[in-house]
Formats: sequence, C-alpha cells, structure tokens
Amino acid sequence: MNNIFRILIVSLISVAFMQSCSGGSGNANDAGGADDVRTVTEKQEEKVEVNGADGDSQTDVEGDEEEGVVRVAEDGLSYIFFGKSKTATVTKKESGKYSGSIVVPTTVTYNGTEYSVTMVGESAFFGCEDLIKVEVQEGVKGIDESAFAGCVRLESVTLPESVEWLGHVAFARCESLESLTLPKKMRSFGYNCFEGCNSLKRVVLPDSIDYINFYAFARCSSLANIDIPEGVTTIGENAFEESGLTGVTIPKSVKRIDAFTFAGCHNLTSVVLQEGLREIGIYAFDSCVSLTNIDIPEGMTTIGENAFEESGLTGVTIPKSVKRIELGAFAGCRNLTKVTLHEGLEEIEDFAFLNCSSLTDIEIPLSVKFVSPTAFEGCDSLDIGKR
Repeated sequence: MNNIFRILIVSLISVAFMQSCSGGSGNANDAGGADDVRTVTEKQEEKVEVNGADGDSQTDVEGDEEEGVVRVAEDGLSYIFFGKSKTATVTKKESGKYSGSIVVPTTVTYNGTEYSVTMVGESAFFGCEDLIKVEVQEGVKGIDESAFAGCVRLESVTLPESVEWLGHVAFARCESLESLTLPKKMRSFGYNCFEGCNSLKRVVLPDSIDYINFYAFARCSSLANIDIPEGVTTIGENAFEESGLTGVTIPKSVKRIDAFTFAGCHNLTSVVLQEGLREIGIYAFDSCVSLTNIDIPEGMTTIGENAFEESGLTGVTIPKSVKRIELGAFAGCRNLTKVTLHEGLEEIEDFAFLNCSSLTDIEIPLSVKFVSPTAFEGCDSLDIGKR
C-alpha cells in the first residue's frame, strides 16, 4: 500500500492525540494559590457554560469570588464545585496522582453542602500509572477527554447506566484493562477512546450508538471478537486497525466502512457483509493476510482505492451494483485465483489487480467501457477474455 499516505494519516492522528493529552494536563499544575484551590482552565470554563442548569451558566461555590475553583473533598478526590446547580466535576489533583482503587461517588459534601457529581473531567486521572480499579457510581453523565488515558495498570472499570458519553481518548493506553461493558443508553464515545488497550478481550457495545468513532479500538491486539449492534450506520476510519479481531459481522444498518477500518488485522479470517452496505473505504481491509474469502453484497456501489490490497483473498465476486473497481483495490492479492465480474461494471482503474500473480483467467463483461492499461500489471499468469 502507499506507506507515505498511511504515515501521513497516522501522524496527523498522533498529533491530535498528543494535543489532547497535553491540553488536558498543561494548566493543572501551573495555577497559584492554596494547595487545595486553583483556577479552572479556559476549556473547563467553557464546559461550565455549556453544562449550566436551564441554559444559565453555572457559578462557583456560594461565597467564593473566583469562578470554577478546585477543592479537595473529604474522600480525597479533587472537584470543581458549582454552587448554583449544586453539581461537581471530578478533576485532576493539584499535585501527585491518584492510585489504588477509586470510587467516583453519586454525591459529595463540601462545607456542609451536598453536590451531585455529574462528570469525570478532562484528564482527571490522566497518566495515573498506579491506578488499579475505578467504580463510577450512578448519576455521573459523562467521562471527558483523556480522563483515564495512560492508566497502564488499570484493570477494572465499572460505569453506571447514567453515563451517556465518553470523550476522545478517554481510556486510551489502559494496557491492563481486559473487559468493559458500556452503559445501555450511551449515545457516543470519542475518537481513540480505547486505542492501545492491548489487553482488552471483551467489550459490550450498547444498541444506542450509531457510529463507531475513528481509531476507537485501534491496536487492541487482544480483542478477537466484537458484536457491532444493529443501528450503527458508519464504522469510522482506522476504528479496528491492527486489532486482534478474528471475525466480524457487519449489521444491515451499516452503510459505510470507512478508510483503514480493519487495516492490518492479520488474524481476521471471517467478515460477513450484509445488504445495506454501500461503500467500503480506501485501504479498509489492507493487509488482512488471513482473510481468504469475502462476499460483497448486492447494492454495494463503491469499493475504495486499495480496499483489499495485500489481503489473503483467494476469490471474489463483484456484484452488478458496482460500477467501478477503484485504483489498487485488489493490488498485491497474490493468492487471488478467481474473480467474477458482472454486467453493470463500467470501469477497471489503474493497478486494480496489480501483482495478482495467481490470477489465471478473468472474463470482462461487455458493459465495461474502460480498462486501465495497468489494471492487470504483474498478473503474469492471466488470460483475459471478454463476454
């Protein structure tokens, strides 16, 4: 495949990841004041405005002059308290890191006032390498960006049904996390949410989501199987790239498999695609070397550039709904021996079957109007016929 193109994409995502991580931790340790008080970051202030009750911006603890101050409660956690709405957000420690077992409570009392805990804030537990177990109790609605990213020894996470969303990179590189059940009413989880959780073997996705974000489970090398719920319409870019998947069924509701979605899944042997799917993005199954067979459903309109490049396919049937086989779509499939094309196909683009050295014969339908001179380059055993 085009390594420069892939490196560019991965580099851009990596930059976004690092900015997310650094952005969540930069201001936390720079603020002055008492040991248990600091000013909230600008981004947190924006969230205060968004999360205000009845459309009003939230205010600080009653009696305080500064907005969004951080205080340490009796349970040892740091919180941002909001006096008007009587809510609190768990935030990063002023100094040191959390460790051991943590319970994020439903409510917390400070200065005699009870506050409802509604969110685990951005980077609240970021890089807490000695954090082992987390229990989030009912009432918390969101886990913000990078909240638990880099907690490499985190083994157990319990999320309540009240959680509706997980932010970008929320659990990225939690390398000891083996299992996670997402709440049934969760609406979304961010990009790179579980990226690099290389011990993750089981994750239960709720029926309420309709999109699997990009890089969500990339490099989850122990994740062999996952049930994608009916209702998901798009599987985002690189969502399962270089994961340990051995088999996956794409539900009827999915319309698009995005770029690089399953690229580099070397253990992937079974993929079930169903009618309803319209597009397979570029490099979607690139280097899936164990994938020997796939049934492309009728109704598919686009097989993206290099979609199956260097995969292990031995045979493939292109349905009549596909009008064009894109550049490099099956390039480097050296085990490919049989390709069936149907009437309705109109174009076979550059390098579509480049170096398919085991391909011995193929019949080109009369509907085909254009075949690139390089479409079958390197297919040394090929006998091309036309019907």
